Amino acid sequence: MGKELKNEEKDLLDKIKVTTYQEDQKNIIEMEFNYIIKSYQRNRSGRGGHMYDPLNTYKKYIRTLLKKELVNIKPTSNSINLEMNLEYPISSSYSERKILMILRDLIKITSKPDLDNTLKTSLDLFKNIIWIDDSQVTTIIANKKYSDEPKTIIKIVYDIEDELKLENITGRINIYDKITENEKKLIKLIKKGK
Repeated sequence: MGKELKNEEKDLLDKIKVTTYQEDQKNIIEMEFNYIIKSYQRNRSGRGGHMYDPLNTYKKYIRTLLKKELVNIKPTSNSINLEMNLEYPISSSYSERKILMILRDLIKITSKPDLDNTLKTSLDLFKNIIWIDDSQVTTIIANKKYSDEPKTIIKIVYDIEDELKLENITGRINIYDKITENEKKLIKLIKKGK
């Protein structure tokens, strides 16, 4: 792709639909891209042994668009739930029977790009926009499926209020913790290192 994005690629990338709302004490961000997000590519060695990211220009451009769309969103330090759906168009070269099987969800997409590599690119896109670091993503649901047109749909959910942080919890168990006998046994085993 080189350092510059082509005009037709910019036109395609400009089509991002973002919806933000709150529900049940959760912030929810839904994004629809009218294309399949490019999959992660390993950094390559450049001149002088420096590593470069082949998707760097692509990711920077999408991040710029996302920052404009998510201007009221501040990066959270809370845990994140992420759901991603990649929707690939059905080829017109497929037989009628194959199209029918796809419509009935009997045929799954097992071709490239790999789901995890596309997910890696997506995780990079939201760093310091929605979350501080992608280590905060604790739940991921991702799938590839056929659709009438190419699309990437991403849903991000996190708590409105600051959640309890592991490093902020210290001390002994007190009467307000309402601990069960099974929990007491497990805690003793863990504290003994077993």
